[in-house]
Amino acid sequence: MPAPARRALSLIWIGAAGCSPMEEGGPTGDLAFAVVGDAPYYPWETGRFERIIEAIDGDSLDMLVHVGDLFWRPCSGDKMRERLSALLSQRHPVVYTPGDNEWTDCWGDSEGGYQPLERLDTLRSIYFADPGRTLGVSPFPVEHQGARPEWYEFVENVRWSRAGLVFATVHVVGSWNALSEFPGRSVADDEASARRTAAAEAWTRETFRAATESRARAVVFLTHAFPDPATYSEAHRAAFEPWLRSLEEEVAAFPGPVVLIHGDDHEYVVDRPLADRRTGRLLTNFTRMQVMGSPDVGWVRVVVSSEDGVPVFDFSPRRTPGWRVW
Repeated sequence: MPAPARRALSLIWIGAAGCSPMEEGGPTGDLAFAVVGDAPYYPWETGRFERIIEAIDGDSLDMLVHVGDLFWRPCSGDKMRERLSALLSQRHPVVYTPGDNEWTDCWGDSEGGYQPLERLDTLRSIYFADPGRTLGVSPFPVEHQGARPEWYEFVENVRWSRAGLVFATVHVVGSWNALSEFPGRSVADDEASARRTAAAEAWTRETFRAATESRARAVVFLTHAFPDPATYSEAHRAAFEPWLRSLEEEVAAFPGPVVLIHGDDHEYVVDRPLADRRTGRLLTNFTRMQVMGSPDVGWVRVVVSSEDGVPVFDFSPRRTPGWRVW
């Protein structure tokens, strides 16, 4: 779908959709960061992705966030380390949350014929070897869910605060939140999906408690996937329970803005799709931004500023032209 036009929403401003990533800079506000997702997939997109990384590196930003799908096949350790090298070269702190391409969808022959849970273990060992810190040349400390004995394996779910906002990554992926069928799917895969989603629910509720206790001005969640309640089937939404219900309940109770940033569907979208199922009321303090992805290789520059003490989010998409790959 086309990028949405500017909308009359009190807490967000949607920037122009046709910018080039070489047009670095812009307002910095209280906080500015870059979001990338679902790229690069194909060899001919690698040059465009490198241009994005260079542009972000030259911009005045507080951090870079990649919301998953760093590549599309093969799912080898070498491919994981290749993409990690690109992230580690960033002068900005880099936050990463896994996508389905990195582990859930690695069972096919062209992906390498891996077992998804084995790929998840490998991913964690490569990208989260030091779970208490972000990636990049100038990492900063983060709190991670794996520090809780009951959730020891979930080192990828992290939380930090900046400019009066609480940020958290939550490991929620596409392919029906890793419930899609594949040859050889076992009870262990089902149990792992249920446990990961339970961890996502617990981390989400804990994040809202932390935001309330610290009197945070807003909460920002970063995930790979989000089941749009307006367009997806009931069966698809059910794959994200009980996390989705916890998000609805906590957003309804939180007094400030809540922003969820994700990828997976490869189309740039900014809207307000969440409603409280208990009342049917649209949750107007909730905004989601879905970053573009392959073949639309680009990034979104997010700026948070203040207006009468209320955080205002500015989303400015930046794209690379398909014919310019050097």
